[in-house]
Order: sequence, then C-alpha cells, then structure tokens
Amino acid sequence: MKSLRSKNSGYRYLVLGGGFLLLGFVLLMWTLGLLHRLSSLWPLVPIIIGSASLIFGFHGMGPEASVFVGIFLTVGGVFFLMITTFMSVVEITRVWPVFMTIAGVSLAVFSFHRETGSRISLIVPSIFIVLLSAVFFLFSLNIVQQDFIAVVTVWWPILFVAIGVGIILFHLLNRNDHPDRSE
Repeated sequence: MKSLRSKNSGYRYLVLGGGFLLLGFVLLMWTLGLLHRLSSLWPLVPIIIGSASLIFGFHGMGPEASVFVGIFLTVGGVFFLMITTFMSVVEITRVWPVFMTIAGVSLAVFSFHRETGSRISLIVPSIFIVLLSAVFFLFSLNIVQQDFIAVVTVWWPILFVAIGVGIILFHLLNRNDHPDRSE
C-alpha cells in the first residue's frame, strides 16, 4: 500500500508543479507586457482543472468519472480560450466538430484501461461520436451544400440502423470475449 501511495503522490506533485509552472509563465508574460488582456485567459482555469482530473482518472487516483469531467473541462476550456484569444465565433462554428472528435478519441483511449466487457461498451459509443462529428464536419465546412435540417428529415432512420449495428457488434464482441457463455 505504501508503494501505491508514494506513486500517486508523485503524480500529485507533477500536477501541482505543472500548475505553478503554467501560472508563473502566464504571469511573467503579463508583467513583460506580452499579454495585453490577461482576462481573456480565464479558460486556462478549466483547462488546468480538467487536465488534472484526466491525469487522476487515467492513473487510477480518482473515480472513473474524473475522466469524463476532465474531458469536458479541458475541451470546453480550449473552446473558450480559442474564442477569447484568436478565433472569432464565425470560425469556431466551422471547426466545432473537432471537439466531438477529441471527446470520442479520448473515450476510446480511456476504454483500453478497462476490463474487456466494459471496454466494448465504451468503444462503440466513441466510434459513433467520431462518426457523428465527421458528419457534422461535412455541414460545417460546407462540403454538403444542402440544409442540415432537410438532410436530417430524410436520413433520420439511419440512427436505428446504427443502433442495431452497435448492439449486434457489442453482442458479437462480448460473446467472443466470453466463449464459455452460450446465449
């Protein structure tokens, strides 16, 4: 138990040290006059908290929900940091599906830290999140010229097809992981 505690304290010091390093760097840039508006950097707070939450969640030092909270805070913080520093709202409306892709990929990476049965239950939604973000990219970058609502009103039944494929894949992959069960 002592070795686990000392291993976890090393990560805590890493997170604490990284937080002070980032804070010192930002304040130094401000005092040197390189940052004209320090108030535009408020999104660094959720990014730092989210990153710490991700580290704790991935290294088993906190509950598994830390990963989802970390993803939400980090991606949200990056989104608002982009708006407050260098991107306009119009530009953000074109690239917002990137954040869905990041969330889907993060969920897939996290799933590899889980047991096989629960891994599959996380990989399938992460694949759908990434695919859905790809569809949203087609519209936000104007690759598809039709109105989004017009396309959705025609193609909405594809959701049932996707759910069915997901359930079948989940069953097949879960059955292969547990061959002694016969259902």
